[in-house]
Amino acid sequence: MRLSPFFVVIALLQPWSAHGANSCIGVVGAGGRASFWQVVGEGAQAAGRELGVDVHYLLPGDENDRQEQAQLIRRVIELKCGALVLAPNAHERTQLIAQLRRQSVPTIFIDRSEPKAAPLSLIETDNYAAGRLAGEQIVRRLHGTGRRRVVLMRMQEGVQSTDERERGAADVLRQAGLTVVASPYLGASVIEARAAAEKALTPLAGQFDAVFMPNETTTDGTLQILDKLGLAGKVLAIGFDINQRLYDALRQRVIAALVLQRPFQMGYMGVTLAYRAMLGAKHVPKSVDSGVSLLTRDNMDQQDILYFSAYRSVAKP
Repeated sequence: MRLSPFFVVIALLQPWSAHGANSCIGVVGAGGRASFWQVVGEGAQAAGRELGVDVHYLLPGDENDRQEQAQLIRRVIELKCGALVLAPNAHERTQLIAQLRRQSVPTIFIDRSEPKAAPLSLIETDNYAAGRLAGEQIVRRLHGTGRRRVVLMRMQEGVQSTDERERGAADVLRQAGLTVVASPYLGASVIEARAAAEKALTPLAGQFDAVFMPNETTTDGTLQILDKLGLAGKVLAIGFDINQRLYDALRQRVIAALVLQRPFQMGYMGVTLAYRAMLGAKHVPKSVDSGVSLLTRDNMDQQDILYFSAYRSVAKP
């Protein structure tokens, strides 16, 4: 059963003694420089301060660097932390998680999962529903315009979270009778996304009416290429997540809407559930939906939306 953040917060308010707890919790993100992972770290550290437990937030420099993430997980093991919170960037994590399980170290996954890893709990966006939300925005905004051609950007094959968002958006577009004219993979970094988006969109200039992007890096890279091709603000663009550049693009009507995940809550709840688990809590939810918000030009000045998504640093006029 997937729990909403409301029910999880109620559970987390129950008092727990720190007696017998190990001295630290390791939190390892997927990697890269996206604002999303920085905010995850802020949430994790906030929970650590409230609980009085040391949190080691470790982040690979590149989401494609599977070896570095494995090394960071081993560092958590060497530190003898009482629990691990992980956003896995490779299928091979199953073996390391099994090693931790044998050592009675609970593992909480955030943002994404791996089919055979069997973490104690998974905290993530309902990615399929979030993808459908983005797809519905495209359908609604193109309705009655005669424009029906969509480029559906993908991040990287095999990443469970973005795979589900892409599937959700594609299902909505297909059901509405819109045409997906291309669906290229762009890669995990902004640099990769920019290069791949330019390669995909340049020959399609004038042949598509909307573009969907499944995460921060693909949104950022694609918008840069739309601007380079003179299509910024002319093609309907719907993306995910936010940073200062994307926030400014929304204000300037270059992008129509952003689906905001709640990375602060992922980090915060990940550490809190890990803390409860390492203290022997018998009831840790198997799955938690961290929720999303839809940010548009019409509601972007409502500070509570950005505040609840914990992107307070970009909430500037």
